[in-house]
Amino acid sequence: MKKLINQLLLPVILIIGTSALLLLSDLVQQGKRMLPAGTDASSSANETGKHQDYQVDKTRIIDFAQLKENNQQPTTDELLQAGLFLNLSVRIGRPAEIILINLVDNPVLEQAIAGVEAGLTGCGLTTGKDYRIKRYSAQGEVAQLPQITDAALRENPDAIVTVTTPVFITAARKIRDIPLIFTVASNPARLGIYTNKRPANICGVYDNPPVDKLLRMASRFNSKLKNAGIIYDAAQINSLISVEKLRLAGEQQDIQILEATASVVSDLGLAARSLIQRGAQVIIISADNMAYTGFPAIKKVADAAGIPIYTTELELVEQGASAGIGNNIHDWGKQSGELLAKVLAGVPPSLLPVMETDKQQVIDPAPSKISPAQVPQPY
Repeated sequence: MKKLINQLLLPVILIIGTSALLLLSDLVQQGKRMLPAGTDASSSANETGKHQDYQVDKTRIIDFAQLKENNQQPTTDELLQAGLFLNLSVRIGRPAEIILINLVDNPVLEQAIAGVEAGLTGCGLTTGKDYRIKRYSAQGEVAQLPQITDAALRENPDAIVTVTTPVFITAARKIRDIPLIFTVASNPARLGIYTNKRPANICGVYDNPPVDKLLRMASRFNSKLKNAGIIYDAAQINSLISVEKLRLAGEQQDIQILEATASVVSDLGLAARSLIQRGAQVIIISADNMAYTGFPAIKKVADAAGIPIYTTELELVEQGASAGIGNNIHDWGKQSGELLAKVLAGVPPSLLPVMETDKQQVIDPAPSKISPAQVPQPY
């Protein structure tokens, strides 16, 4: 009898072991399916990264009216994979309430806001029917941001969108229970908002200003370039990140970086004159909200001295900057708007990425803006 039991015991153990392995494999595959695009089972969505594989699939549609009629609810996985959301207001019985907080009103940031709205429209949402946006602006006064954020919290919206780094920093410190989607901001990891695990209510899109490439471009169009100047507001951490990166690029490319700070818009013209008097052969503008707002003052001084302006904000090229490498601000806002659409559809922000802008563009100087002494060199 004992021998018979031993003979039967081994097959039973093998069957149990095999079943356990199959169950574990199935659980792992389910876990992978529930992760957002751009992640795998060993890469949490809480990590900051480029998420280059994250895409909006416009062929996958969620119609909340049809689902309600059939007494159905979409799964989180279906919401993650979808790119079009129809009749969103049916989901909560009213248009979603969005509050958008901006640091300052200027043409560059207006492009970002238009991009956010374009992202929502591209995902099938209709303003007035599916959502309403209420806008706040600090009018350039960073000190006003805590009060504005408190006012936004009291309204208990369905989502809050921040435009610019100072707004994002203030909101991230105060908001914990409302989805927070950021755009036109620096990498949260560099900002110190979190270290290894982001708050569950945050998702958004940040940039990595290519000031090193911009400096190389300036050298390409002026082989005798030795001094480059940058104007920035030292109170903006996003600006400091760009300046730090430019200093390193200057060391690597053997170009001296001259710096001039401005604390108010009226100081920008004086800062530009200071750089030119110290020998700046080119002025660089990158990731600075004050420089965007007061760009005409910088341009006036630079034009009078025949000094080109290179920028990481392509919208400034349309306003008269000589050349640029960077993000299209409208597209940047659109990326964030697509994340916002998923949040409004019911995807937890923790399952959506904190990701880098997905593309950069290059605008070389127009021939009319290159002097005979500036001979283009190969990259």
